Amino acid sequence: MITTKEELLSKLNLEGLTKREDIEKEFSKIAYSLINHFAILKGNEEYRIVELEFYHNQTDVGGLVTIKRTAKSGQWFFHSYGVDLTFASNADLYGGILIRAINKDGIFFNGPGRVADKLFDVFDAFSTPENFPKLIMRDWENKISPNAFDRWPIKPISQKYRYVWPQELWPQEKKYNAYPYDSIEK
Repeated sequence: MITTKEELLSKLNLEGLTKREDIEKEFSKIAYSLINHFAILKGNEEYRIVELEFYHNQTDVGGLVTIKRTAKSGQWFFHSYGVDLTFASNADLYGGILIRAINKDGIFFNGPGRVADKLFDVFDAFSTPENFPKLIMRDWENKISPNAFDRWPIKPISQKYRYVWPQELWPQEKKYNAYPYDSIEK
């Protein structure tokens, strides 16, 4: 279990892990911890992570979906799909965790674009913003065991790298085209 900032930063540095299976095991540990022991603080508003999706070039079959980047572990990385929390990344090993959905006081912000818009909307251009989002320790009282799904919409490769709250805790929103429980065959 990851319960401190230092432990999380260490886990986000996957250096030394060369086997796909070893990296995949770390994904579930990191997902559980981000959902249950961390929050995103913007100003004085806390957001709990509801859904996240892992990308790393060493786990992608065919290496087709991970965006190259150079970053330290634990940085925000913006791209055309949303915002990632980065793994330590260089030219050979790179990846991040796409934040797909967040919750504040029962209000859900679903979709990586909506998350990025909510957290990174407007900041002072002439000084360091006081309300710039940061990841903080927050030991949530109600622990949630996330369910794992294939990444969306990447098919037919089965890679259970998408971690989400159980369906009963996360009401469906008609505007969210990638709601994970819609993909379950009935």
